[in-house]
Amino acid sequence: MKLIIDTNILISSLLKDSTTREILLNESLNFYLPELVLSETNKYLPYIIQKSELNEKEIKKLLNTLLENLILVPIDEYEKKMDEGMKIIGKIDEKDTQFIALALSIEMMEYGLMINILKSKRKLEYLKRWISLIF
Repeated sequence: MKLIIDTNILISSLLKDSTTREILLNESLNFYLPELVLSETNKYLPYIIQKSELNEKEIKKLLNTLLENLILVPIDEYEKKMDEGMKIIGKIDEKDTQFIALALSIEMMEYGLMINILKSKRKLEYLKRWISLIF
């Protein structure tokens, strides 16, 4: 299973020990994200430190742990799909174009699925049921 995650999901997993973090650390799932997420995450580092009550060293260690289970994709691997991604999402949220282009490039449009799972009140139960149906 290939899932695309965005910056908000990564930052959410850094803010608190949560279901989001638990899901991202699940090795039976393949999470993809554009490399740009790292620069966006670094931009919000002071906010993450303040809200998480962890220091910078702890946040970076946690980020490295998370990145061990995440597949960072350089833009050159999905830039051919940027125009198509812009057509799909541009009017809704232009900043999400790279995530859609990445999803198109790996031929799996599960970006929306990941967001819906993480927003669900029963997110972990739903994901566990869903994964058990697949595997």
